[in-house]
Parts: sequence; C-alpha cells; structure tokens
Amino acid sequence: MEIGCGNGELSVWLAKNGAEVYGLDISDESIKIAEARSRTNNTTAQTHFYACPAEHTPFEDNFFDIVFINVSLHHLEVDLALNEFKRVLKPGGKLIAIEPLAFSKTIQNIRVSKLFTKLYPIRQETPTERILLIDDLRLIATIFTHTIFIPYRIFSPFIYKIKPLFLFLTKIFFKREPDLETGKQKMNRALQRGDEKLLKIFPFLKFLSRYAVIYAEKE
Repeated sequence: MEIGCGNGELSVWLAKNGAEVYGLDISDESIKIAEARSRTNNTTAQTHFYACPAEHTPFEDNFFDIVFINVSLHHLEVDLALNEFKRVLKPGGKLIAIEPLAFSKTIQNIRVSKLFTKLYPIRQETPTERILLIDDLRLIATIFTHTIFIPYRIFSPFIYKIKPLFLFLTKIFFKREPDLETGKQKMNRALQRGDEKLLKIFPFLKFLSRYAVIYAEKE
C-alpha cells in the first residue's frame, strides 16, 4: 500500500515491476489522474486506487505486506495513522517511510524562529502538517518492532532553497548540460551525495539532518 500516492507515478512504476499496489490519497482529483496513468500503462490489473484518509482505510486486518510512505506521514494525525498501518499489515509486514524529521529539538526551535523563517518560510499545506520529531520516532518504536532510522540530507535542502546560490553552483559545475533543468537535477543529486558522505564520515551530524528513512516491522 502506498500512502499519499498522488498522481500514481510510483504506484504504476511498482506495478510495472511486478507488484500489486493499493494507492491511497485524500484527493479525489489525484486518484482520477492515477487511474488514468494506470490505464495508459496497462497496469489496471495490478493497481487499485482509493480516495480516503490514511488514518481510516477500508481494508481488513493483516492485509498488506508493505506500507510505503513518501513524505506524507507528517501530513497525517501520526498516532492514528501508525496504528492503522499496524492494523492492516500482516505479521512480519514492513513499514517504510521517507519523512522530514528533526533529530534535535534545539535545532528545530531555531528553524522555526522568526529570523530563520524570514530566510526559509515555513510552508504548511495541510492543517495537521508538521515536521516529525524524536518523540515520533519513540512512538514508532513502541508500536512496531525492529525499527531503524537512517538520517540523510543536511545542507542540501537549504542550499536548494537559496535559489541564486543554487543556480550559481549549477552553472559552474553543470554548465555543459544540454539544458538548465537537467543541470539543476544533477546539482541537487550531487548535493545530496555530499550530505551522505558527510554523514558517513561524521555520524554526529545526524542532528543537523532534515530527513530520515524509517523502517519498522509488525510483530
């Protein structure tokens, strides 16, 4: 099951690679687009799309092998959503999420300060949207077993948001690319790889990381 499947791009890709996918999104319009994408790619037999809240799904207990979430959990009522995911997962089923996460409450307080938000405005797309905190990781560990939290992305999100700097770096390092968009994509990936290397060399920098991969299992 993919939570927050949006226009179905990932769901259809998974289906084309052999998976049976149930995609959920709160937006009726997104679900219509996802269904159209599936028809175009001849994957309608492998995809099933539902417009419903992730906190209350229509599936029976112990139904799914995997629940996957790509930057959607922080939009939900986290406690309700996690317990719902546990309910629909089979024993031994896996929860995999990629989410914005503040490993340090102190650093997060700085990020939401008036001075910092002038440079990096906080964008809130849904009423319940918030960055996940260490307390949320503890909650996940109480609901699931074998939990692993892998931090990534330290400086790359901030450099990306400073558009003049990001474009300047793109034009320096990827000036030979056929178009600017390709160069920007490669610059973004290069910055992320740089963050990954920094985390390997200096693990304590996880407290500066902006995102985390979350892996957990149901007993």
